Amino acid sequence: MDVSRETSARSRSSGGRAIVDVAVVGGGLAGLVVAAGLETDRTGRGQCDWLLLEASDRLGGRLCSS
Repeated sequence: MDVSRETSARSRSSGGRAIVDVAVVGGGLAGLVVAAGLETDRTGRGQCDWLLLEASDRLGGRLCSS
């Protein structure tokens, strides 16, 4: 499962590569909080183009419920 995500259609591309303002490395709790903060501000508009990168097949880092 690919959990990498570009959040905005405004993302630019250069030579087949996405150009984003911020790359969030890691989909643990801290990475998800940062990504959520980048997604919306107090007015509800996206602040910038961002990309979340996670190596494992799930989000949440060391947090796990069974």
